[in-house]
Amino acid sequence: MQRERWQDYLQHEDIPGAESLSLLWDRAGRTWQALLDEVKNLPEKDESNPEKTVVVVGHEAVHVAMLGHCLQLTQACLGSFHLDTGSLSVIDLPDGPLGQGVVRCWNYTAHLGRWAVPVTLPTLADEDF
Repeated sequence: MQRERWQDYLQHEDIPGAESLSLLWDRAGRTWQALLDEVKNLPEKDESNPEKTVVVVGHEAVHVAMLGHCLQLTQACLGSFHLDTGSLSVIDLPDGPLGQGVVRCWNYTAHLGRWAVPVTLPTLADEDF
């Protein structure tokens, strides 16, 4: 219940110097659409170009919001996903940029070596989480 109140507050109240969740959601939606437009403009697949690949680097919150748009979810989904700093995620568009995305990998951190985020749940004493 406390999380709902916190999210509700951020959706409707401005924090000085910060972007509201509604503005973040809208910006991520425009960014997702721009990304799809970029994919549409890539050269067609052929033997010399078997895949269309776009790399997006940004803040975790923006990526979570973009995932919500990719999966055609609502802004209410923002608190349902988590990304760690430096993680990798892979979204395929098997039906092209007009279809719904498929999440193949989310929050992959093994490439970070000793800084990788463990898959197990943290304990209450674990201050890193």
